[in-house]
Parts: sequence; C-alpha cells; structure tokens
Amino acid sequence: MPGSNGGAVIVNKKVDSPSKNGVQKKDPYADPKNTKLGKRLAYLLRYGAVKEGLAVSTRGYIKLSDVMSVPLFSWYSEETLIEEIGKAVSERGHKQYELKTEKGEVYVRSIFSQRFERLPYHEGTKVVRLLEMCVQQVTANISDYSLEGFDDYIVTDIVRRLKRSKRLNNTTLASVLNPDLGTLDLSDAYLTIGSLKMIMTDSPNLRVLNLKFCGYLINDELLKRLMKNLPLLIDLNVCQCTHLTSLTLRNVAKLLPGIHTLNVSRILNFKEADIIKCLESCLELRHMDIYQCELPFTDGFCAKLAEICQARPKLKILEK
Repeated sequence: MPGSNGGAVIVNKKVDSPSKNGVQKKDPYADPKNTKLGKRLAYLLRYGAVKEGLAVSTRGYIKLSDVMSVPLFSWYSEETLIEEIGKAVSERGHKQYELKTEKGEVYVRSIFSQRFERLPYHEGTKVVRLLEMCVQQVTANISDYSLEGFDDYIVTDIVRRLKRSKRLNNTTLASVLNPDLGTLDLSDAYLTIGSLKMIMTDSPNLRVLNLKFCGYLINDELLKRLMKNLPLLIDLNVCQCTHLTSLTLRNVAKLLPGIHTLNVSRILNFKEADIIKCLESCLELRHMDIYQCELPFTDGFCAKLAEICQARPKLKILEK
C-alpha cells in the first residue's frame, strides 16, 4: 500500500530477539513477503476467531484491532491487513471479506463459510473446558471408542481433527461410523473402496455426505452404489469428482428424488439435458451448484433454467 516512504508496503517487521545464549531466535510468525497472510485471514475470520478468544458479533464481525492482537498477525501492519482484506476474492471472483466502521472502530468479517471452532478454554481463563478435554481424549485414542450416540457436531469436529493430523484412515473411520450418524464430511480425505463399503454398511442413515475433492476414487458406478445404500441423503457434495458423467445426474434423479442440496461443480462431463432432467425429477431440490462445469449455456438451456426457477422460487442454481 502506498505510503510516505515512497510507495513501499508498510510492514510491522520485528527483529529477532536474542536468546539467553546469545543466539538469535527466529520469529515463528515471520512472513517477510506476506505470502501467508491470505491463509491466516481465512483461518481466523472463518474458523479460528472464537478459538483464539476474540469477540464475534452475531453477524460474524470482529474488531480489526482484535485481529491484530492475535500473535499470528504480529508481523503485519494495519495498512497491510486492510489492503489484503480489500483485494481478497474467491475463485468465483466474489469478495471474501467485508469491512465496516462503527463508532470509530473498524470491523471485519468473512462473507462466506463461517464455521467458528469453539473456544477450548473457559472464558477469561486458560482452564480447558471439559468438552474439549473429552474430544481431545477421544480423538487421540479413537480406536478405543465407538461414536455411536454422539452428536453429529461432535463427530464432525473429531473427523476434522483426524483429517488435520492426517490420521483419518479406514481403521479410525470404522470408529467414527455408526447407524445414528447423520452428517459425514470426508472432503479432501484419502478414501478407498473399502472406506465406501464401510460407509454403506455402518452408516445407512446418512443425510449429509461431503466427498469434495475425492475425484481420485469416485466414479459413476461407486457413487450409484453409495446412493442406493444411502437412500436418506438430502445433501451431496461431489465437487471436482472429475470422473463423474451425466450418468450420475440420471442416477441422482432416480435414486435420490428427495435431495435438497447437490454440488456437482467443476465436473466437465455433463450434458445440459441431464441437468434439466435432474432438476425436473428432484422436486425438493433447493440448491444446485454447477459452477465451472463448462456447459455451453445454449439459449434453450438458459430459458429452461429460468422457467424452472420461476416455478420454484426456493430453488437456487449456482452457475457463476
């Protein structure tokens, strides 16, 4: 951001402090070229603010001064943060963050995907909450437990921790799966055919299944088998499962007519006629994502989409 120093970006660069033996200690949050700032903002404004002890409004706004108080951002100046917040856009070209000023205080929030992790400590202390201690214990020793009867929110948290620590495999997945499970987020996880068989057998009552970025495994036939054995699914995400074809859309129309949410974005093998057929067959569908499917969007197709959406005002089709 231009400044009085002739246009250089202003950065709160810190000098490494010497340790007791005289050797300089490297700043663990150093980011001389600001290459980590985008990911740090995404973490804090979408997931980590509560966990870091920051106050978050009901609409997701956080004081910019509070953001700067987090050690992760100690390397950056306020001007650098505002510049990054202003220019950050999603892959679809949409603004990621929103700034506002209220009573002289600057606030910022993420426009999309706010799923804040809970604060692990009792407010105002460093005393770990009992729930956090239990989740840590179960996650660390997952093979010793069955998660049957656990709330879906807790199971999702445990799965996220297993993925983050690269410990989600068929052995740990077996402990997660159970007949009561309603939501399973396996996005960007490493799965095998054995994983899918376990899901079908052990969690037949799933209602929400996220297989985003699992395209290395998922194909039309495997997904058909999943849908046959998971008839209660109302939310399915197969974004970037690039081996899928229009056959999958026909199978969705046949096997999951009551589906509410379907994400098939970034898949290039679909035909316009099969998307229309899916929309016409799935009358409960509320949200369909066909972003970056590289469809020709012929006049007839666009006219039919408009007609369907006009007849079903609750339906949203994301194409951009």
